[in-house]
Amino acid sequence: MTDTLPTVVIPFVPGAASPVRIVQAAKDLAQIRFLVPRGTSGELLEVLRQLAPCAEAELDGDRFVVPAELRDLSLAAVVTFAEQLLAPTAFLAEELSLPNNAAAVRAGALRKSGQRKLLAAAGVERTKAAAVRDPAALVAAVDYVGTPCVVKPDGGSGSTRTYLVSGPEDLEQLGRELAAAVEAGPMVVEELLCGRTSGPWGDYVSVESVSAGGVHRVLGITGKLPLAPPFRERGHVFPATVDDDLAQACESLAVRALTAIGLREGPAHLELKLTGTGPRIIEVNSRLGGYVDEVWAAAGVVSPVRTVLAAALGRPGALDPPQPSSVGWYWASHAPMEARRLLELDGLKEARRLEDVRYVGRNRRPGESVDWRNGWADHLALVFGSSSDHEAALATIDRLEQLVTGTFEFGG
Repeated sequence: MTDTLPTVVIPFVPGAASPVRIVQAAKDLAQIRFLVPRGTSGELLEVLRQLAPCAEAELDGDRFVVPAELRDLSLAAVVTFAEQLLAPTAFLAEELSLPNNAAAVRAGALRKSGQRKLLAAAGVERTKAAAVRDPAALVAAVDYVGTPCVVKPDGGSGSTRTYLVSGPEDLEQLGRELAAAVEAGPMVVEELLCGRTSGPWGDYVSVESVSAGGVHRVLGITGKLPLAPPFRERGHVFPATVDDDLAQACESLAVRALTAIGLREGPAHLELKLTGTGPRIIEVNSRLGGYVDEVWAAAGVVSPVRTVLAAALGRPGALDPPQPSSVGWYWASHAPMEARRLLELDGLKEARRLEDVRYVGRNRRPGESVDWRNGWADHLALVFGSSSDHEAALATIDRLEQLVTGTFEFGG
């Protein structure tokens, strides 16, 4: 049976989907072959090779040096779930004459500043933004965009080194730090999109989609919890609590955005701010969103990873709208911005006893440093759950906020 299944290459580093979930999602659908950059840790290689065949390849800039063992195979698709391998995956698929996003990558679709230019050129949305590659240009960029604004890595993810500049005093205070950030890599300054009041839920959502041959299909909308300052994600909820009109507006904007930036193949995770005048684009990620697969699975729907693989193989039946049987969610705890070290984290045992909780994981241990500049990566703990409805989900999340508490060492 396995020998008759099409082969899908998965360029892999840790990202939005674990290797176990990828292999599970491919059952009776495809044979998986992992491809990793040469120099990947032996521990990870061992895990991957226990799950599926795995090849190593040199990375030459944004391109894999394609190993002969892949050229000699009859391959059906190349798909990645890892942010940092989006460009190498696009060029690998192009070299293997498989459907790809190489043209979009060349046009700047993976860069936040590039997305803003493409969206504006297509008349989809005009959001003030300026790319900064020289620290000396930072003040001029902020002056052009105006305050309040956001300063973040042009190719970053997970809210790493993402700063809020509310006015000239912030820019003066953060000047040296922001200059060092620009020296580490290009940054982009963007106008701050202000969300509408949304009660207990966040003022933004993500639209999950999959594309094949330039045809875009929206899979669903994931809701969010309010951010931890300044822009750290605290959790997802699926399905989102948006009415039909707003959902339609979000889906329409997402499809127009994907067309504008030229993405033709694979998954996309579009973050939209829900403003008083309608949804606005925060950014477009040409990958599955982090933990979307787990949260949707907790809601009782088909794994989005499987849907992405099926779409890449031309299986249109996999694109039927999901029918959730419950409300899936995750919640993450974060340290205060002023914290510099975690001294203790309490309440995890109690959290595991809550009825709606499926999984509790610790990400930081006592004595380890914490820094808000690392964004999502420095969360303290992560909890997944499934509830009967949104009210029950909120009640459990509120209880987690009370139970899971930390003590910290603070610094400047």
